[in-house]
Amino acid sequence: MNNILEQDHRFIKWHIQNGLVFQSFESAKRTLSRIEVYISFGRIK
Repeated sequence: MNNILEQDHRFIKWHIQNGLVFQSFESAKRTLSRIEVYISFGRIK
């Protein structure tokens, strides 16, 4: 269980760090939608 949380955290941390300088609105939208999917599946809280 802890490994799954670490993987999810790593995924989101990477997207947020790389997303701080979004190149376009579309890339920001894509990143946020992926994070929302993870939240909706209950993988992160």
